[in-house]
Amino acid sequence: MTRRHQAALAGTAVVTAVAGILRYATSAGVVPFAAAAVALAGLAWLVAFGTEQVGARYGPAVTGFMQSTLGNLPEFFIVIFALSAGETVVAQTSIIGSLFANALLVLGLVIVVGARSADDGLMSFKVRLPMDTATLLLVAVFIIVITGLSAGSS
Repeated sequence: MTRRHQAALAGTAVVTAVAGILRYATSAGVVPFAAAAVALAGLAWLVAFGTEQVGARYGPAVTGFMQSTLGNLPEFFIVIFALSAGETVVAQTSIIGSLFANALLVLGLVIVVGARSADDGLMSFKVRLPMDTATLLLVAVFIIVITGLSAGSS
């Protein structure tokens, strides 16, 4: 672990502690929210860094498995805490935002970067990829519709 990583780890611990203290020491406001957002980003980095470290030791199969299982851990905790506080709308919009970010934003970035890095400016891929992508987007839209119907009926 380099000095930079140690500093980032210490900074994440400090910001997380500050966010916890602000949560219980002050009323709701922008400062506790901003501290919690920075802490959440730091904790997400910590999960990604830990996954990379384990993957460097055990190989790409373990890295892929851990990325897919632990990658959405911050969103999972947001949903759990929102539901325990009775904030159903926050939990639902967090799920929808996660779906949009994972399915649409990342897909768009992959297409743009892939096209720019190609020699002829055109992104080429195997035939199965568009079908898999369409299935992913269909599942994302289905979940968003189900969440919207659930929110509308309650």
